[in-house]
Amino acid sequence: MQATPTDEILRESTNELQEEAETSIVQEATGVCGSSCQIPISTCVERESVIEKCAVTFTNSAFINSSEDKLREAEGCGKLATDGEPISSHSSENCAEEDPSLKKDLLSLIKSPHVWVLMVNALFWNATSTAFHVLINNYIVHRLSLIEREAALSITIFGGAKLAGSVTAVLISPLKFDRLMMRFITIMVYSICTITIAFSTSKEMYYILLSIWGVNFALSLGNLLAVLLDVIGARLLPLLFGMELLASGLGSLLGTAFYTFIGENTEELYSLISAGCGGIIGSIILLPVVISRQRQRHLVNKQP
Repeated sequence: MQATPTDEILRESTNELQEEAETSIVQEATGVCGSSCQIPISTCVERESVIEKCAVTFTNSAFINSSEDKLREAEGCGKLATDGEPISSHSSENCAEEDPSLKKDLLSLIKSPHVWVLMVNALFWNATSTAFHVLINNYIVHRLSLIEREAALSITIFGGAKLAGSVTAVLISPLKFDRLMMRFITIMVYSICTITIAFSTSKEMYYILLSIWGVNFALSLGNLLAVLLDVIGARLLPLLFGMELLASGLGSLLGTAFYTFIGENTEELYSLISAGCGGIIGSIILLPVVISRQRQRHLVNKQP
């Protein structure tokens, strides 16, 4: 049977369409496989399947590794078996027993003698500072007969001294030194200044002592968090800081009422002296902890 011109045209167009389809498939396969040359479609499909298997394997291994890391971080309790079995009930019970809680942390802080030393110290030093701020202006104006401008200048000097002490605390923060010793010294210095200022004989002497008081007070306050961190560590720091603030508030409430009561029944001079003595007592309370820490560091340095 003789082929008509129409049949020949249809065959040619069909062959062209098939060639174009094969060419486009090869080009797409070449783009997926990342090769600049044309390769067979079956080879490219095999590579794609291998890549998909590798991606799935990598994802599964990453998930398993992350799961293992999370389980290892849970305070060393529980270990993931190599065959993917779940954790035993015995290990999960141990994890529940070792999980930190507020009650356990609070009990551990209460049992620590260093924590009690810091809280008693906070009670005394804050009582001293609050009583000083309440009593000093009225007392010194009457003692030295300061005029209004001179009294305002003393307040400005006091604020500038505190600012200088705060900047100094920031500048020395990267240095390595015994911060508890520094706190002991600064509290002792401004407590002695509290007593000495009560016997000021001139406004110049008052300004100098007030500046020393402000600098040391700012240094002790700016060094507080670093002291707590050195004593107790980072995990219990928020709880210990809250206890420190509680003790400071009690000192401000009870100590100031006690010192002002002394001033009302005797003289403000004796209330300032009492406040200064209270600050000295609070500083001396830190001394056993300072000595014990110095001995420990000395023993550590002696070890080879």
